[in-house]
Amino acid sequence: MAGFALKRLMAEYKQLNSNPPEGITAGPSSEDNFFEWNCLITGPPDTCFENGVFPARLSFPEDYPLSPPKMRFTCELFHPNIYADGKVCISILHTPGDDPTGYESSSERWSPVLSVEKVLISVVSMLAEPNDASPANVDAAKMWRENRQEFERLGRELATKTLQQSYYFLSKPSASRVEASGDSIAPKTNVQATPQPNVQNVTKPGNDNSLKSPSNFVFVIGSLIVVFFGVFLFFKFFKSYKVNAL
Repeated sequence: MAGFALKRLMAEYKQLNSNPPEGITAGPSSEDNFFEWNCLITGPPDTCFENGVFPARLSFPEDYPLSPPKMRFTCELFHPNIYADGKVCISILHTPGDDPTGYESSSERWSPVLSVEKVLISVVSMLAEPNDASPANVDAAKMWRENRQEFERLGRELATKTLQQSYYFLSKPSASRVEASGDSIAPKTNVQATPQPNVQNVTKPGNDNSLKSPSNFVFVIGSLIVVFFGVFLFFKFFKSYKVNAL
Protein backbone atom coordinates (compact mmCIF):
# COMPACT_ATOMS: atom_id res chain seq x y z
CA MET A 1 0.00 0.00 0.00
CA ALA A 2 2.83 2.40 0.87
CA GLY A 3 4.37 1.72 -2.54
CA PHE A 4 1.18 2.78 -4.29
CA ALA A 5 0.98 5.89 -2.11
CA LEU A 6 4.58 6.82 -2.95
CA LYS A 7 3.92 6.39 -6.66
CA ARG A 8 0.81 8.57 -6.41
CA LEU A 9 2.65 11.28 -4.46
CA MET A 10 5.52 11.35 -6.96
CA ALA A 11 3.02 11.78 -9.78
CA GLU A 12 1.21 14.57 -7.95
CA TYR A 13 4.49 16.32 -7.18
CA LYS A 14 5.49 16.19 -10.84
CA GLN A 15 2.12 17.62 -11.88
CA LEU A 16 2.25 20.32 -9.21
CA ASN A 17 5.66 21.46 -10.43
CA SER A 18 4.74 21.43 -14.10
CA ASN A 19 1.72 23.67 -13.58
CA PRO A 20 1.73 25.15 -10.05
CA PRO A 21 -1.31 27.10 -8.84
CA GLU A 22 -0.68 30.80 -8.35
CA GLY A 23 0.60 31.64 -4.88
CA ILE A 24 1.26 28.02 -3.85
CA THR A 25 4.55 26.12 -3.50
CA ALA A 26 4.74 22.58 -2.12
CA GLY A 27 7.02 19.56 -2.13
CA PRO A 28 8.60 16.83 0.02
CA SER A 29 10.47 18.11 3.06
CA SER A 30 13.40 15.74 2.43
CA GLU A 31 14.71 13.38 -0.21
CA ASP A 32 14.18 10.44 2.13
CA ASN A 33 10.54 11.03 3.00
CA PHE A 34 7.88 11.72 0.40
CA PHE A 35 5.13 11.48 3.03
CA GLU A 36 5.95 14.83 4.67
CA TRP A 37 5.66 17.97 2.56
CA ASN A 38 6.48 21.60 3.22
CA CYS A 39 4.13 24.18 1.73
CA LEU A 40 4.11 27.93 1.29
CA ILE A 41 0.79 29.67 0.71
CA THR A 42 0.53 33.32 -0.26
CA GLY A 43 -2.42 35.07 1.36
CA PRO A 44 -5.32 35.53 -1.08
CA PRO A 45 -5.75 39.01 -2.60
CA ASP A 46 -8.33 41.44 -1.29
CA THR A 47 -8.29 39.81 2.15
CA CYS A 48 -6.60 40.71 5.42
CA PHE A 49 -4.06 37.92 4.72
CA GLU A 50 -3.04 39.40 1.36
CA ASN A 51 0.72 39.22 0.64
CA GLY A 52 1.42 37.14 3.73
CA VAL A 53 3.52 34.01 3.15
CA PHE A 54 2.23 31.20 5.36
CA PRO A 55 4.30 28.01 5.83
CA ALA A 56 2.53 24.71 6.46
CA ARG A 57 3.17 20.97 6.55
CA LEU A 58 1.25 18.16 4.90
CA SER A 59 1.48 14.66 6.40
CA PHE A 60 0.32 11.75 4.24
CA PRO A 61 -0.80 8.33 5.55
CA GLU A 62 0.61 5.12 4.08
CA ASP A 63 -2.77 4.31 2.53
CA TYR A 64 -2.98 7.65 0.67
CA PRO A 65 -5.08 8.45 -1.32
CA LEU A 66 -7.66 6.21 0.37
CA SER A 67 -7.23 8.36 3.49
CA PRO A 68 -6.68 12.13 3.43
CA PRO A 69 -3.53 13.97 4.46
CA LYS A 70 -3.33 16.15 7.55
CA MET A 71 -2.34 19.79 7.27
CA ARG A 72 -0.92 22.14 9.87
CA PHE A 73 0.27 25.72 9.54
CA THR A 74 3.66 26.23 11.19
CA CYS A 75 3.18 29.95 11.71
CA GLU A 76 0.78 31.91 13.88
CA LEU A 77 -2.67 32.24 12.31
CA PHE A 78 -5.91 33.46 13.88
CA HIS A 79 -8.72 31.98 11.80
CA PRO A 80 -12.08 30.29 12.52
CA ASN A 81 -11.04 27.08 10.74
CA ILE A 82 -7.53 26.70 12.15
CA TYR A 83 -6.87 25.25 15.61
CA ALA A 84 -4.49 26.96 18.03
CA ASP A 85 -1.77 24.42 17.14
CA GLY A 86 -2.11 25.28 13.43
CA LYS A 87 -4.10 22.19 12.42
CA VAL A 88 -6.44 22.92 9.51
CA CYS A 89 -10.10 21.99 9.91
CA ILE A 90 -11.75 21.81 6.51
CA SER A 91 -14.22 19.35 4.98
CA ILE A 92 -11.90 18.18 2.22
CA LEU A 93 -9.45 16.82 4.84
CA HIS A 94 -12.10 14.77 6.67
CA THR A 95 -12.27 11.00 6.17
CA PRO A 96 -14.46 9.77 3.30
CA GLY A 97 -18.07 8.83 3.86
CA ASP A 98 -21.02 10.30 5.68
CA ASP A 99 -20.51 12.81 8.47
CA PRO A 100 -21.62 11.26 11.82
CA THR A 101 -22.84 14.69 12.94
CA GLY A 102 -24.80 15.24 9.75
CA TYR A 103 -23.17 18.62 9.21
CA GLU A 104 -21.25 17.79 6.03
CA SER A 105 -22.33 15.87 2.96
CA SER A 106 -20.11 13.04 1.75
CA SER A 107 -19.37 15.01 -1.43
CA GLU A 108 -17.66 17.71 0.65
CA ARG A 109 -15.30 15.27 2.35
CA TRP A 110 -12.13 13.60 1.13
CA SER A 111 -12.22 11.29 -1.88
CA PRO A 112 -9.34 9.34 -3.47
CA VAL A 113 -9.90 11.22 -6.73
CA LEU A 114 -8.85 14.48 -5.03
CA SER A 115 -5.26 15.71 -4.93
CA VAL A 116 -2.73 17.81 -3.04
CA GLU A 117 -3.37 20.66 -5.44
CA LYS A 118 -7.12 20.56 -4.73
CA VAL A 119 -6.45 20.58 -0.97
CA LEU A 120 -4.15 23.60 -1.16
CA ILE A 121 -6.55 25.54 -3.39
CA SER A 122 -9.37 24.77 -0.94
CA VAL A 123 -7.27 26.05 1.96
CA VAL A 124 -6.60 29.31 0.10
CA SER A 125 -10.37 29.68 -0.38
CA MET A 126 -10.85 28.94 3.32
CA LEU A 127 -8.49 31.78 4.24
CA ALA A 128 -10.52 34.14 2.09
CA GLU A 129 -13.95 32.91 3.22
CA PRO A 130 -13.97 31.39 6.72
CA ASN A 131 -16.71 28.99 7.75
CA ASP A 132 -17.83 30.22 11.17
CA ALA A 133 -20.74 27.78 11.46
CA SER A 134 -18.54 24.95 12.75
CA PRO A 135 -15.34 26.64 13.93
CA ALA A 136 -12.08 25.10 15.12
CA ASN A 137 -11.22 28.40 16.83
CA VAL A 138 -14.33 29.71 18.59
CA ASP A 139 -12.72 33.03 19.54
CA ALA A 140 -11.71 33.71 15.95
CA ALA A 141 -15.20 32.83 14.70
CA LYS A 142 -16.78 35.16 17.25
CA MET A 143 -14.48 38.02 16.26
CA TRP A 144 -15.15 37.33 12.57
CA ARG A 145 -18.90 37.66 13.19
CA GLU A 146 -18.98 40.47 15.74
CA ASN A 147 -15.88 42.58 15.17
CA ARG A 148 -14.78 42.17 11.56
CA GLN A 149 -12.61 45.29 11.68
CA GLU A 150 -10.50 43.92 14.54
CA PHE A 151 -10.29 40.48 12.89
CA GLU A 152 -8.95 42.03 9.70
CA ARG A 153 -6.50 44.22 11.62
CA LEU A 154 -5.10 41.16 13.37
CA GLY A 155 -4.96 39.25 10.09
CA ARG A 156 -2.92 42.01 8.45
CA GLU A 157 -0.59 42.09 11.44
CA LEU A 158 0.02 38.34 11.25
CA ALA A 159 0.53 38.49 7.47
CA THR A 160 3.21 41.15 7.94
CA LYS A 161 4.80 39.07 10.69
CA THR A 162 5.21 36.09 8.35
CA LEU A 163 7.17 38.27 5.95
CA GLN A 164 9.43 39.57 8.70
CA GLN A 165 10.10 36.06 9.99
CA SER A 166 10.73 34.69 6.50
CA TYR A 167 13.12 37.54 5.70
CA TYR A 168 15.22 36.97 8.81
CA PHE A 169 15.02 33.20 8.38
CA LEU A 170 16.44 33.37 4.85
CA SER A 171 19.04 35.99 5.84
CA LYS A 172 20.72 33.81 8.48
CA PRO A 173 23.66 31.60 7.39
CA SER A 174 22.76 28.48 9.38
CA ALA A 175 21.41 25.43 7.57
CA SER A 176 18.76 22.89 8.62
CA ARG A 177 17.26 25.01 11.38
CA VAL A 178 14.02 25.44 13.20
CA GLU A 179 13.24 28.82 14.72
CA ALA A 180 10.51 29.20 17.31
CA SER A 181 8.89 32.27 18.77
CA GLY A 182 6.26 31.30 21.32
CA ASP A 183 3.98 28.84 19.51
CA SER A 184 5.12 29.98 16.08
CA ILE A 185 7.55 27.63 14.35
CA ALA A 186 9.31 28.15 11.04
CA PRO A 187 9.58 25.04 8.84
CA LYS A 188 12.79 22.99 8.77
CA THR A 189 14.76 23.48 5.59
CA ASN A 190 18.22 22.82 4.23
CA VAL A 191 18.87 26.22 2.72
CA GLN A 192 22.26 27.87 2.41
CA ALA A 193 22.48 31.59 3.00
CA THR A 194 21.66 33.69 -0.04
CA PRO A 195 22.19 37.41 -0.60
CA GLN A 196 19.15 39.42 0.39
CA PRO A 197 18.06 42.86 -0.79
CA ASN A 198 19.14 45.81 1.30
CA VAL A 199 15.84 46.69 2.94
CA GLN A 200 15.87 49.82 5.06
CA ASN A 201 13.80 50.59 8.12
CA VAL A 202 13.24 46.98 9.14
CA THR A 203 13.54 46.09 12.81
CA LYS A 204 13.27 42.71 14.47
CA PRO A 205 9.91 40.90 14.46
CA GLY A 206 7.58 41.87 17.24
CA ASN A 207 7.78 45.63 16.74
CA ASP A 208 4.41 46.90 15.53
CA ASN A 209 6.14 49.79 13.73
CA SER A 210 8.75 47.63 12.06
CA LEU A 211 7.68 48.41 8.48
CA LYS A 212 7.76 52.05 7.50
CA SER A 213 7.16 51.29 3.81
CA PRO A 214 4.94 48.21 3.99
CA SER A 215 3.56 48.20 0.47
CA ASN A 216 6.95 48.01 -1.25
CA PHE A 217 8.53 45.70 1.31
CA VAL A 218 5.60 43.27 1.36
CA PHE A 219 5.50 42.99 -2.41
CA VAL A 220 9.24 42.57 -2.95
CA ILE A 221 9.93 40.16 -0.09
CA GLY A 222 6.78 38.14 -0.68
CA SER A 223 7.69 37.66 -4.34
CA LEU A 224 11.28 36.73 -3.50
CA ILE A 225 10.22 34.15 -0.92
CA VAL A 226 7.76 32.38 -3.21
CA VAL A 227 10.23 32.31 -6.13
CA PHE A 228 13.11 31.19 -3.90
CA PHE A 229 11.25 28.24 -2.40
CA GLY A 230 9.82 27.24 -5.76
CA VAL A 231 13.29 27.04 -7.31
CA PHE A 232 14.70 25.36 -4.19
CA LEU A 233 12.08 22.62 -4.14
CA PHE A 234 12.40 22.00 -7.86
CA PHE A 235 16.16 21.49 -7.89
CA LYS A 236 16.38 19.64 -4.57
CA PHE A 237 13.67 17.10 -5.06
CA PHE A 238 12.59 16.98 -8.69
CA LYS A 239 16.13 16.38 -9.95
CA SER A 240 16.95 14.00 -7.09
CA TYR A 241 14.11 11.67 -7.86
CA LYS A 242 14.16 12.18 -11.65
CA VAL A 243 10.48 11.50 -11.74
CA ASN A 244 9.41 10.22 -15.13
CA ALA A 245 5.90 9.93 -16.50
CA LEU A 246 4.10 7.32 -14.41
